[in-house]
Parts: sequence; structure tokens; C-alpha cells
Amino acid sequence: MLRGIHFQFERRRYKGSLLNARRILVVNQQALGDATLSLPAIRNLAQWKASGPGRDVLFVVRPEYGPWIQTMLSDVRVLGVNPGCIQSTDAVAQIKLWEPDMLIDMDTTRNTSNLKLAKKIRVPVIIGNDCGGKGNWSDMASAFGSLKAPLPHVSERYLNMVKPLTLTSRASYSRMPRRESAGYPLKIGIHPGSSLNGVSRRWPARRFAGLINRISSQWKCQVYLFGGEAEKSEMDTLLNLMGGEVYGTCINQPLVLFAAELAGMDLLLCNNSGPMHVAAELDVSTISINGPTARNFYPVKKRNDHLALHADLPCIGCNDANSCVSGIACLKEYTSEDAWSKVKPFIERFTANYR
Repeated sequence: MLRGIHFQFERRRYKGSLLNARRILVVNQQALGDATLSLPAIRNLAQWKASGPGRDVLFVVRPEYGPWIQTMLSDVRVLGVNPGCIQSTDAVAQIKLWEPDMLIDMDTTRNTSNLKLAKKIRVPVIIGNDCGGKGNWSDMASAFGSLKAPLPHVSERYLNMVKPLTLTSRASYSRMPRRESAGYPLKIGIHPGSSLNGVSRRWPARRFAGLINRISSQWKCQVYLFGGEAEKSEMDTLLNLMGGEVYGTCINQPLVLFAAELAGMDLLLCNNSGPMHVAAELDVSTISINGPTARNFYPVKKRNDHLALHADLPCIGCNDANSCVSGIACLKEYTSEDAWSKVKPFIERFTANYR
């Protein structure tokens, strides 16, 4: 066994120019929330594309997200590739044929597969994240930060990566039309799960039921349940404990159909999860229960339209549920009554806007 040997990648030298880039490859094959939070940065790149001749952008995401993301990005081509297949023969052939002259690697983990891909197809310029030594692979690396210091919001981190290229540093959001007569009855969607990291990010389903029953006692509501196979247990619990009628359930639908249903809601009640960020992108207000998830993953768009609930604990947002010594008390000890004290004034303000 080799001991005491430190490996460090040699920092790349510029082989091209940021300003001379014409075909930009952007890769973000992380979870749904990450892909959704990167959309403002991709829209800024779409503006860059429109501002000069011969420019193009290719955005690579997971295949199950591709059709919906393409509907949100009419001016950018979206390619769906499985995370473990980015270096496969077919994926490399497709991307190499496109001839990118810049890679923007949005992966915020230590995964280096995207950087190896860039080396394989000889992309001249790489922009990436300075985490786990990956900054040494890049011509320009975005500061990753540490949990000991305030982290920039994830969407801001993505915006910083494209800032040298784009016309504006401001986020460019989708402009989804509001329902004309939101308010009465309130159309409330509930997504009780979070497939990533399993139960470590899920508020107990019985608490969701208690909260929606309190809301239904004060306002006339139409409640809809959303989820997949991973949330079936939570959805069954909700159906058994909810006092009011459930107007519809959306189970195991493709993301593009789920988003179409979600766009008709006034509110989404959920955990901090990918569907929460999809709702924010669709201009649907959210009430989210947040536990170990880092605060820089809270909703960002139109902050007044989103209520991020969490327990009053010093460890909130630790981003390390697997090492929790208190049994994830931030979720398990946060009650429906705790949530109701914040939810009631929020919905009062929300409905006042539509009277």
C-alpha cells in the first residue's frame, strides 16, 4: 500500500478564449432540483447565443428530465444522457460530432466524468466547480465554498459560472401565466416524498395530513396528491387520514405531464425536493418543510411567494442526515401545529392578493 503520496492534477492552461467560444456544452446530470435551478443560467446562455452569429448551446441532463427541460428552453438544444453513460461510445460520438469548444461542468460533487469527457473529445476551454481538486482541471473554476461559511444559493453558483459570457448577471426566469381566478377554491397539490436520500428528507405523512386538514378547515380547497412509486406509502397514509375529498392523484407520470398538472395549482405543499423547484420554476407558490437540506437549496424565485418551514434547531441545514445523532429531529419533532402557526398568516396574505 502506498502511503503519504499526494496527487494533484496539473492546472490546465488556456487553449482557447472565453470570448471566442461559439459552441458551448453544458452538463448537469445531477438531481431534478439541481437541473431546475440551473435553468436561469441556461436562459442567460440563450441570450448569449442570440447576440452573435454562429453561436449554439447544448445542455446535457438526465434523460427523464430532458423532455420537460426542453419545453422550458425553446432556444437551447437539450440532450438526455444517463449519468453513468456520459463517456459511453454513443454519447461521446454525439457530443464530439457537435464539436463544442467550451465545456461548462455544473456538477458540484467530486465526480470527474464530465472533465474526462472533455479531455477525450479535446474541448479547448473548461469552466467548472472548484471542489475536490476539480478546479485544477479547469481554465476557470467557480468557488465551491464550505459548510462553515455562508454558501451562495445554488442558482447563483450556476449563474456565476456563465457570468463571463452573458449579457447580464441577473437571473432570467420563465414567465408562466397565473391562473386567472386563484383564491377560491384553493387548488393545493401535496407531494409528500423526496426520492433522493429516501426518508432522511421527508416530513412524516401524518403531519402533512394534519396540516392540510387545518388548512381545509379555514379555506375551501381542492386537494391533489402527487408522487411516484417511492411515495406510495406516504400517499396511502394521506388518503386514510385526510378529512376532505381528494380531487385527483398524479402517480408515476412522466415529468412533463406532472409539470403540466402542477402548473394548474395555486400552492404546492411538499418537502424540500425536486418537485418544489419545478413548482417555483412554474410560478406556483410553495410551502416546504426543510430538515437537513442546506439553506442554499431553499426556493429562490419570488421569495415572497414561498414559505420555507423548518424547526428552530442550531443544526438545521446541516446537509448531513446520514451522520445525524438526534434521529433527524428537525423533521420528526416539527409538528403540524408548529407549521400551522406560520402557514395560516402566509395563506391569508396569499389569498388576499386574489380577492
